[in-house]
Amino acid sequence: MSQYKLQKNEVEVKLPSPSPDSQTYISCILSKPETDVHPETCRAAMLMHGIGGQKNYCYHSKLARKLSREQGMFVVRFDFRNCGD
Repeated sequence: MSQYKLQKNEVEVKLPSPSPDSQTYISCILSKPETDVHPETCRAAMLMHGIGGQKNYCYHSKLARKLSREQGMFVVRFDFRNCGD
């Protein structure tokens, strides 16, 4: 699998997992709209994968990009299995 290249409006965040293993984390990518958004119209979407998926799987990155660019939405893509790094 090739390494995903973050877009200019994306940032990767690693959240600590409540697991007893201190090495475990939940990775996610936050996308912000590329246009100015008024606070009254802020919308967000959370994209979560199913079994066998990850945050950059197939259509997740394309869907996040489309929602962010065309719909002006903030998007969070979670990777619960840490396979998308």
